[in-house]
Amino acid sequence: MSQVKAGNRGFLSKHITVQALIEDRGDIHHLFPKKYLQKNGLDIRGEYNQIANYVYTQSEINIKIKAAAPCEYMAEVLKQIENKEPTIGGIIDKEDLMESFKQSCIPE
Repeated sequence: MSQVKAGNRGFLSKHITVQALIEDRGDIHHLFPKKYLQKNGLDIRGEYNQIANYVYTQSEINIKIKAAAPCEYMAEVLKQIENKEPTIGGIIDKEDLMESFKQSCIPE
């Protein structure tokens, strides 16, 4: 719960903290969605349900991503940064995206 203590924001969230997501029943998102992994041959639950594949996020963000590959949904995030029109979460600048990655322990 170091993310709570640090006041970190949820994955791809502009303002909502991990603490708020835990308290208000936010979602645990698979960075590599389990349906995407299953479709690509990784069908063992213990392999796709790894802590390194989890981030806290808002339900709305998790629903928008669904089973999309990271290259697909991150392309959409990069597009929203370019045109300043958020569609997945509220991040519209590269520095916020890098901070979201850092706070969720995701390498660039």
